[in-house]
Amino acid sequence: MAAYPNNSEGLRRLLNNMLDAAKSEDRSKLQAMIRETEIPNYQSWFTTNFGQEKGESWAEPYGRWLGKHEKEFEELLVQLSQMDGEFAIAKMDTARRYDLLNGPLDGYLASWKRPTAPKGDQLVKIGDFFFVDGKFRWDSTAQYFAFQKPKTASILPAKLLKKVSPEYPL
Repeated sequence: MAAYPNNSEGLRRLLNNMLDAAKSEDRSKLQAMIRETEIPNYQSWFTTNFGQEKGESWAEPYGRWLGKHEKEFEELLVQLSQMDGEFAIAKMDTARRYDLLNGPLDGYLASWKRPTAPKGDQLVKIGDFFFVDGKFRWDSTAQYFAFQKPKTASILPAKLLKKVSPEYPL
């Protein structure tokens, strides 16, 4: 895998290379590139960077759902490869975003910029990435459900069943 510099342009280049693999329908290359973004030794990495309690609570679902999330990310990249747009990358203030951070951490938010979308809907968040051990790593625990409409459920308003007056001491 090519080396990408630790900056917004480096992540944009990586994502564009993934997009190229999706456009050329090279699924094995795309899958390999996505696997390269896994966080190595994720159990210890989460606890080292976010503290014991928060780290363990994030590491467990990361490992459990990694395969499923990677498949979803692959499908998202295939979907993006058929759309008009481009990646927009913003550097995150990880110290402010994660209050229990135990050291410096370079993080980026990747979005898809849709030029034909209505104003206010042009940027769609697609993922958080950290720069770990010289590579961009995708945080699959932060999912944005790009291009999915929120599910609405019917909500019944509350109904008073019995009114009880409070008893006050004398």
